[in-house]
Amino acid sequence: MFVKGAPESVLERCNFIRVGASCRVPLSAAVREQILSTVREWGAGRDMLRCLAMATRDTPPDNKGLNVENSATFADYESDLTFVGCVGMLDPPRKEVLSAVRMCRQAGIKVIMIT
Repeated sequence: MFVKGAPESVLERCNFIRVGASCRVPLSAAVREQILSTVREWGAGRDMLRCLAMATRDTPPDNKGLNVENSATFADYESDLTFVGCVGMLDPPRKEVLSAVRMCRQAGIKVIMIT
């Protein structure tokens, strides 16, 4: 099973980290904090990067028992993960965003941007 998402969320569910091609070791609190520190660095400054963490579950649950219709059960499936890496992508706002925000403000609309 492969999992991707916000680094904080994915790391919270990881108990191991992949080292090399086939070795996995326990994920210590110090290494977890080091990864999160790097992610914070990538998300700061002029060239802010959108970060995604990736992990695997080496022993996924049996397909017959999966309840994919109920998203509340996903947390059970996405546990005991192995962290495999993190990517940072440059994801600038589209060119038309500035004019759209300006138009909204002129119309008296308070603009709140969530990134």
